[in-house]
Amino acid sequence: RPGGVQAGDLFVALRGPSFDGHRFVGEAFRQGAVLALVERTEVDGAGPLLCVSDTLRALGQLAGAWRRQLPPALGLAVVVGSNGKTSTKQMLMEIFSAAEGRRALCSQGNLNNAVGLPLSLLALRPFHRLAVLELGMNHPGESRPLAALARPDLVVITNAQREHQEHMGSVRAVAEEHGSVLAELAPHGTAVVPWDCPFAGLWRDALRDGQRLLGFQWLRDRDGGRD
Repeated sequence: RPGGVQAGDLFVALRGPSFDGHRFVGEAFRQGAVLALVERTEVDGAGPLLCVSDTLRALGQLAGAWRRQLPPALGLAVVVGSNGKTSTKQMLMEIFSAAEGRRALCSQGNLNNAVGLPLSLLALRPFHRLAVLELGMNHPGESRPLAALARPDLVVITNAQREHQEHMGSVRAVAEEHGSVLAELAPHGTAVVPWDCPFAGLWRDALRDGQRLLGFQWLRDRDGGRD
């Protein structure tokens, strides 16, 4: 439902197995939307419609086009991994905020999928200088297209562990999916990966000349614990 629509907004009528945003186009216009992105024109409510074949794909294309128009001075980080993404994103945001204050932005909540990441990109403004976005996945082939929209200058891979095995099949497949984001890293961008992960070499080999690799790992203290 278009509960968050504000005056001047674009309403995107997404649809899925159990919902259809086209049912709420009229309500969105009543709340102040000035345009609706739809897949069919037979909808309730009066207002301008932009009809496309796939509203989810169009949302991504809008976000990618907006990203390309933002100033080159914007430094954008993307965080991927099996777990620890949100906490890593929040730590980076603390650093970015200390450096740039209100000119830093991070994705909110779990806006990290094919809907959330485009919305996060569309929240960026020309005055922003640093941003950190979270990128999630649960199927093969999801990560790289989203990374292509974001065009990251920094990619942080937290780890690769057993997740979404009903779709991914193996931990190596998970690592390869996370590593696919590196194909969209800026030509002089930086990747940060865990040195003590068995797939660190896989991610290192995905980098191209001119790109930088940094690593981190747990250190064991004298009592055998991790620090």
